[in-house]
Amino acid sequence: MVVAVCGPGEVVYVPSGWWHLVVNLDESVAVTQNFVSENELVKVLRFMRDKTDQLSGFKGSLTPSTIYKRFTDALRENAPEAYKKAMNSLEKAPSSTKRESVWDKVVSTGDPAPGTEESAGAFSFGFEFEEGDVDEEGDFDGDNLLDE
Repeated sequence: MVVAVCGPGEVVYVPSGWWHLVVNLDESVAVTQNFVSENELVKVLRFMRDKTDQLSGFKGSLTPSTIYKRFTDALRENAPEAYKKAMNSLEKAPSSTKRESVWDKVVSTGDPAPGTEESAGAFSFGFEFEEGDVDEEGDFDGDNLLDE
């Protein structure tokens, strides 16, 4: 795991496919760009169609269950040839079969949690705060990290 603090005027580049988490310590601006080449289009469409539980970041009427339709509608309208080619390939290929993903392997040991029949997670996420990192109201004081 890589942990970094990005200061004013600095930029962080996250390569394609890297899982990441960002915690803004102060007011910040994020500039992101997700590019889908025609070579990757079938994989992206299959992911969007079959793995809606892994889509996030949408608000209002955009939900994981509707984003695939909105994306394919826009693709059909703006790039009809790419749309036809990708949809033909997608129809020929079966839906993603349910197999254990890398994420499933990371978060599960396969052993039951104490007192349950459910698998105990091998992975957990949390923050460890040191004395002085949290102010009197219980809010995180990120300025302390920058002093180190």
